[in-house]
Amino acid sequence: MTTDSNVPLKKTAELIEGNRVIVWDPEEGSRLYGEGFYGQPLGIRKPKTPQFNKPLELSLIEALYLLEK
Repeated sequence: MTTDSNVPLKKTAELIEGNRVIVWDPEEGSRLYGEGFYGQPLGIRKPKTPQFNKPLELSLIEALYLLEK
């Protein structure tokens, strides 16, 4: 995937096993989680703060909502 200037775009999320989406960038995941508690950080059951250093797992419904938002 590239932009008009042919600079590659960073892949920030990936569909896994057909039923969940992983946001691999911890900064982006923290931002999404902080905006509305979307998703669940991998390996952190109940985060105490919206800032974490782990990928974020989203349900397909959450990912679709955020994509269309």
